[in-house]
Amino acid sequence: MSTIQRIRQKILDKDYYMICEFCGGQTTKKKVKRQHWLHGKLYIVENVDAEVCMECGERYFHARTLDEIDRLLGDEHDIKDRIEVEVVSLQE
Repeated sequence: MSTIQRIRQKILDKDYYMICEFCGGQTTKKKVKRQHWLHGKLYIVENVDAEVCMECGERYFHARTLDEIDRLLGDEHDIKDRIEVEVVSLQE
């Protein structure tokens, strides 16, 4: 088994974790909600795979996950709910 194959297997086996670039904490795999902008529209996407720092909560998303979200939103998709969002500014 090549090095790349071993790394892929560790990721699939969930033996893999990242080190947070902000605090140095260890990440764990979780399903999270993600705010995602595509073509000027804001979406809330649930059940997204992420690496989440156990110390500070910073979230990391793999490129393939973000690509998958873009594909999902670019095609016809089911809408679970709609919400109203306020837009505010810190500057007057």
